[in-house]
Amino acid sequence: MHRFLIGKLAANASRICIAHARPATTALARRHFAAATLALAKPAGKSAPLPPPKYNDTELPDRTWIDNFSINDIPETAYTTSYARASGPGGQNVNKVNTKVIMRVHDFSFMPPYCEAKLRALQANSINKNDELIIASDRFRIQRGNLDDCVQKLYEMVVEAGYVPRETSQSQRRRVGKLIEGENERRLEAKKHSGKKKAERRGGKGDWSW
Repeated sequence: MHRFLIGKLAANASRICIAHARPATTALARRHFAAATLALAKPAGKSAPLPPPKYNDTELPDRTWIDNFSINDIPETAYTTSYARASGPGGQNVNKVNTKVIMRVHDFSFMPPYCEAKLRALQANSINKNDELIIASDRFRIQRGNLDDCVQKLYEMVVEAGYVPRETSQSQRRRVGKLIEGENERRLEAKKHSGKKKAERRGGKGDWSW
């Protein structure tokens, strides 16, 4: 209601200004009135979306966490398990005993945000609509063996997602530079030698001197 009254007062004030203003200022008043109308027409509480934050690929995460991460750092509260009949090894127990383990990882808070984002990207096809990472195993004949195998798979996924390349030291850069320089010199030398051979062949072919 107050927006309606404000709009009406602005419209009346603009009409009064237009009626008593000079021709040069009439157009300016109309522009101000149009701008005020557009501002009031915008829905309250909504604004233009902010641009996504820029991510600098050159800024690598800290390696401290992934270097110290071990399989024992995965909390049991981060996942739930269920069991099903296995089609793997088991002899007479195949399709009779629930030895297959299905792990559902629902808590990713034990890993840093960069690792979680990379894990979700790498394992997008294994995440269900409930935002759970599904890992299954029927490799062994017993539930405990398959459960440990699921935990091992989760650990390997986290290690892959959390990998951070090490920074190259100055000595390593110099060594690599020397290796590249030496390889280029050998390549150019081999190229010159090959060209010299071809030139000798061309010079000897068709030599009909008497």
